[in-house]
Amino acid sequence: MTRTLLLNWIYYRPVGHAVEAMAAAADYAAANPDLEVHLLLNDRTTVELADYCPWVQRAYGIDVEQVAADGKAAACLQDLPRAWDYVISSERLLQNYPSYSKALLRCHAVMDEITSARIWRGVRGVTGQDSHEAPAYVYQAPFRMEPPQKSRKWARRFGSQSPICAALLGGSSSEPIYPAIDGWIRLFKQLSRAFPGMRFLVMGASDSTKGRSTTHGFTKEELGALFEDVPNATNCYDVGLPNQLALLELADFFLSPHTGFAFLAPSVGTPWLAISGTRWPDPTFARMPFYAVLPDCPAYPCFEGMLPGCRDRLAQGIRVECMAAGFDKRIGALVSGARLLMAPGFDLAAAIQAYQVQAEQKGVNLERLYTLDMLKGLS
Repeated sequence: MTRTLLLNWIYYRPVGHAVEAMAAAADYAAANPDLEVHLLLNDRTTVELADYCPWVQRAYGIDVEQVAADGKAAACLQDLPRAWDYVISSERLLQNYPSYSKALLRCHAVMDEITSARIWRGVRGVTGQDSHEAPAYVYQAPFRMEPPQKSRKWARRFGSQSPICAALLGGSSSEPIYPAIDGWIRLFKQLSRAFPGMRFLVMGASDSTKGRSTTHGFTKEELGALFEDVPNATNCYDVGLPNQLALLELADFFLSPHTGFAFLAPSVGTPWLAISGTRWPDPTFARMPFYAVLPDCPAYPCFEGMLPGCRDRLAQGIRVECMAAGFDKRIGALVSGARLLMAPGFDLAAAIQAYQVQAEQKGVNLERLYTLDMLKGLS
């Protein structure tokens, strides 16, 4: 008999949080072949990713503000089934509770009110009196998103050159925490010299759709200068999520600073070359190899304890050090990282070891580097 699980992953809008939800759903599906997994997501994130995840039965987009205002009468809740075998919330609800807005907290309270669990209700990964009734899950289960065939066919037009580097120059933050355009030009030229014939597929979203996040930090003039100066770079902005997912799948590796969009690369089987820096470490998914070039900064990741000089720079609209001069110092290491990711023998175990060694060499605060915690036991 098929059992049903409702996984409540309603959080903020960046695409990375949707990928986290798909990964968590894969963990439950891997351990329970008879389980139907359904998702609750903020409707301003990429809810449609569920269409490319065969292990997800359905994802429901929830309008957080609407639910906060209208409660169980909210229009977005009317086709949501109320009774499930399991109702499970993300552990983020406990870990990051202070960061939840009033509307988000109210939305979760309404979800608790209107849904019921026949077998078990609780928080993922939290043990307690009745936790023996919770469904099992495979920690960090491997998974693979499947872009639509139409998009795969469309993406093949970019496969004539080799190797292919898909890249995202920035993320959704409006702060100057990404490398400058002239730094990207220097990096692309160095990679071109190291790998003759390399093609760069530069992705991004210049306009918001349905309130979703966009790519910040670069003007049309700056992007125009990059495409003029690097003729083997192709403008793949605004081609749509399904097509960008297919381009990621086509690429030999994906290159970017920290951004939730980067979580899509390992989800389609493409390793991520991360330009690490500022607040957040760079988690990986789907048990794919990765290479993160860490900054020369003992405060990294600085979601707590950012250096005063960096706080001052951000307040003045000046690019932080690790993405300014500190970025240029790492270009050689990024080229080496690309070479490793394209080497046949560089697997997840090798990636974890390289990450650990680099973190220790640079004096990075390992207690805050939760990427390593995520990877424990996977090598």
